[in-house]
Amino acid sequence: MTWENLRALKIPTFMITGGADLYQPPSMMRAAARQIPGTKTLVEPEAGHALQ
Repeated sequence: MTWENLRALKIPTFMITGGADLYQPPSMMRAAARQIPGTKTLVEPEAGHALQ
């Protein structure tokens, strides 16, 4: 997967991460989300990487 491939996506995309996620922190999730047009994001406060 490349940034070019991600920018070409034409499907609804929702990214979620925890505010305490050390593996994919909110700043990294938002940076990735900016590469996919129309992506929605959510940061769950005080959650780690495995939100489920």
